[in-house]
Amino acid sequence: MSEDITKEHVKGKYGIVQTLITAIASILVACIALVPQIIDLQQKNSLLIEQRDELQAGVHADVPALEAENSELRAEMDQLQKELATKDQTIAEQKATVEQQATQIADLTARLENAPTSQPVQASAHTGKPDKWLTELDYFWKSGDWNLDNDSSGGKDNLGNSVYPKIITTHSSGDSIIFKLNGAYNWITGVVYQRYSKRDETHETKFIICADDITVWSGIMKGGMEPFSFEANLNHASELKIIYQFDGGDEHDACLANVGLWKE
Repeated sequence: MSEDITKEHVKGKYGIVQTLITAIASILVACIALVPQIIDLQQKNSLLIEQRDELQAGVHADVPALEAENSELRAEMDQLQKELATKDQTIAEQKATVEQQATQIADLTARLENAPTSQPVQASAHTGKPDKWLTELDYFWKSGDWNLDNDSSGGKDNLGNSVYPKIITTHSSGDSIIFKLNGAYNWITGVVYQRYSKRDETHETKFIICADDITVWSGIMKGGMEPFSFEANLNHASELKIIYQFDGGDEHDACLANVGLWKE
């Protein structure tokens, strides 16, 4: 009986061993089946590590270049800001200059509008017959219907005087006429008067005399003003220009008369 118990005991242990061996074998089979997957994962892991290292190496390699480019961009920005500041200062200076010039021009304009040249000139160093009457010269160019009357009998002013045998007139505001003097004359004299038939008109007539495009005299005439004489230095100009301005439409209320040219 004791022997039977021992055999059963041994048989039981053997069964346990077989079960363990079978389980171990199954585990080994499963592990062996996982080996290719493990190898594949390791290879993928190695590849990822290599890619990571390459990316890190690339990033580290690009950092100096990026820093250098950033420095260049900052330098360019600083330079542009300096240039902008310089331009702003230049613009401010130019603006101040323009404003100053505008003030000067406005002042000169006001002075010209109120200049004594539009008032009678009581005394003149040039008396008698001039070296040349302007009406004796042929004009070089004109705009408008200018009349150069060298022997007028109708030059009657608003005082009733008929002492103006040589008359220069036109009709439209803005008309101008040019004479070539070629430096032969240094002075110009004459008279401005309101026509007798227009003695009640208050529209302003303005004559402007230019020597080589520089205004040397301007005068205003209207009803209620007595005739007055004028004198201006031509500085031996090559070209004489007379401009007619009128604020009363297409008319001529005032005239230039006895305009003479003097060599000295």
